[in-house]
Amino acid sequence: MNIENSRLTVNKNNAFANVAMEAAYRDGESWLDAVIEYLAGNLILLENELAHISGVQLIKPEGTFLVWLDFRELVLSPDELTDFLKFKARWSITRGVAFGDEGIGFMRLNIACPRLKLKQALGFLSDAVSRLSPKKDHKHDHKNDHKKDYE
Repeated sequence: MNIENSRLTVNKNNAFANVAMEAAYRDGESWLDAVIEYLAGNLILLENELAHISGVQLIKPEGTFLVWLDFRELVLSPDELTDFLKFKARWSITRGVAFGDEGIGFMRLNIACPRLKLKQALGFLSDAVSRLSPKKDHKHDHKNDHKKDYE
């Protein structure tokens, strides 16, 4: 048994889980359609707002509500980026570096949230980025960056 799954108890069902799963598969199509439409609206909002935030690029998702954002133009180490997002932009998101060195400079954002919360969070990010003093030339080509650039 996978220890992580056991710790999170995702391998255990309660008395209602099977009934709920059956109901979702049988009767949940209209709900799912509405959720997919809502998430598409959140993605459009994210794209539109990020177009006005210098130094942050969207990696367009392929069928998920978890969106990768590229912050490498801000030229912050993983810890600096985490602190910047947490304390300056008031964000709490998944660090890209948690997925390996390839994730340095990236963060994963969950857009499965109320649109008003997403818009507010993007406003916080915009304000924080606008107050960030540049460390390097932001026109740098990141295709060949290596870990040393962020340490």
